[in-house]
Amino acid sequence: IFKEEIIGTNDRRDRVMRAKRRRRNRIILAIVVVILIILIYTGLKNADESRQKQQRIDNATSQVSNLKNKLSSLTPQILQAKNGPEDKKTQLLTELQKLSSDIANQKKDGLFVDDLESLSKQVQSRQDDLLLVSAITDAKVITDVGKNFPDAVLSDLAYSTGNLFISDSARGVVYKVASTTLNGQPAAYATGLTQPYLLVRNVDGDIVFYDNDTTSTIGKFSAAGDPTVLRFPGLTPASVGKPMEAALYDGNNALYEVRQTTKQIFRRNQDGGGYVAGGAAPSTDPATDWRDDGEFATALDISAPSDLWVLIKGQGLRRYSSGGDNTLTFDSFSNLLKADFEALKNGSSSDVADGNIVVADPVGRRILLFKFDDSDSGKINFTKQYVYRGTDSTTFSDLDEVVVVQSESAIYVLDGTKVIKLDM
Repeated sequence: IFKEEIIGTNDRRDRVMRAKRRRRNRIILAIVVVILIILIYTGLKNADESRQKQQRIDNATSQVSNLKNKLSSLTPQILQAKNGPEDKKTQLLTELQKLSSDIANQKKDGLFVDDLESLSKQVQSRQDDLLLVSAITDAKVITDVGKNFPDAVLSDLAYSTGNLFISDSARGVVYKVASTTLNGQPAAYATGLTQPYLLVRNVDGDIVFYDNDTTSTIGKFSAAGDPTVLRFPGLTPASVGKPMEAALYDGNNALYEVRQTTKQIFRRNQDGGGYVAGGAAPSTDPATDWRDDGEFATALDISAPSDLWVLIKGQGLRRYSSGGDNTLTFDSFSNLLKADFEALKNGSSSDVADGNIVVADPVGRRILLFKFDDSDSGKINFTKQYVYRGTDSTTFSDLDEVVVVQSESAIYVLDGTKVIKLDM
C-alpha cells in the first residue's frame, strides 16, 4: 500500500488515476510528520521547563531555609551583645545588614515573597534589638499649635507642675497645655511678650522667659495659674544681649547662659528679687564669667543639673565641671557605637536632668537617651534611641527642643509646631 499509495509505481496504467491520490497522501504524511515533530518538541520542551521550574523552586526553598537558619543563629548572639562591647555589636550589625541585602536579592526571584517579607521584618526587629531602637510609627502628639495658629513660630519648650509651656515668637505669647493629654488645644497663657525665645523653669516652678522687650528682656510668670508677667528691672537688651540658650541650676537659682557672640558661658546670679545685669559684652568678672571657649561660637544648648552640659554644633556633647575642660570622650560612654557617638555632632538640642541625657538627631530622625549617675564618675550608658518610621515626612525632621521629665517617665519633643511625647 505504501509503495502504491505514497511512492507509486512505474505502471503507466495507474499513473493518471493515482497521481492525485499520491499527491494528497504525501501531503497528509508530511503534515503527520510535522505534527509528530511538534508534539515531540513540545513534550521535550515542557518537560525541560517543568524540570527548570522545579529546580528553581528547590533552589529558592533551599535559599529561604538558609536565610532563616542564618537569622536563627544570630538571634541568641544579639540578645547577649546588645549591652556588650562595640566590636561584637558592629560585627553582628554587619551580618544583619548582609542578611537583609541577601533577602532583598532573593525577593527578586519572585518566589516565597510573603515568607521573605516576614523574614525581612524579623531581621529589622533583631537589628532594632541590637541597636536599642524603639521604632515610632504613630507619634503621640500632645498638641499641634500650627493647626490652631498657622502663623505660629515656636521657639522653646519648658515643663513645670504637670504642664508644658511653649513660646511663640511670632505671636508674642506662651501657650500652656497639659503634659498628659494627647491632641490638646493650646491656650495662650502668658501674653504681651515681645518675640519670646527662651523658657527656663526656676526652683519655685515659675517660668523664666527671655524676649526682645526694649525695657527688660528677662522676666517670669507663675506656672501654677497666675499668668501675670513680671519683668526684672535693669535687664535691658543693651545689657543682656541675646544668649543662644539658658539653663538654671537649682542649687543657686542662677541662670547659665551659653553665648555664641562672646564665646562664653555667662552666670547670671540672683540679685534681690531679680538677676544681675550684663552678658552682652564679654565678662571678665569671675562671678559671672563661668567659662570662655572658642567652641561656644557654635553652641546650641545647655543644661545645668550640677555640672554644665553643652551641645555644640559639629562637635557633639560637652561636660564641664567647675569651669574646667570638657571631660566627655567616646570612652565616657558604654553600649554606644562609634557611629552613634559621631552622630551626636548632628544634634540640634539636648537636655540633661535626673540622671537622663537626651539628644535630638534630626539627620537620623531620632532621639537618643542615655542614663548616668551624676554622683560618681561612672560611664554614661546608652539606653535607647527613638527612631521615626511612620509615613509623615515632617515628623522628627525639625527637632527644636527636647525636655526630659523623670517624674512622668517621658521625653517631650518640640518638633516644628508639634509637641510629641515619648515614653521612657
